[in-house]
Amino acid sequence: MTRQEFKSILEASGSRFVSVKFTKKDGSERTLLTNPRQVLETLGAGKSSDKVVTIVDAKIGQWRSVRPESILSVKVGGQEIL
Repeated sequence: MTRQEFKSILEASGSRFVSVKFTKKDGSERTLLTNPRQVLETLGAGKSSDKVVTIVDAKIGQWRSVRPESILSVKVGGQEIL
């Protein structure tokens, strides 16, 4: 999946929750739930890489970076998209 494809899915989901299962950089798998319309304050001065999409993990209220090429599945409102 490309970065733009993933961002398009997030934008099209409206305010419905999106579940993303992906492979982390260390090889382990993570599933997180995000609401693309949720906005939290970002802390720190660093700039995110153009190779990742930064989203908020709704369960813990923290920012996470996802590499689109590592995405295994995406569900929007419980319906599998990928």
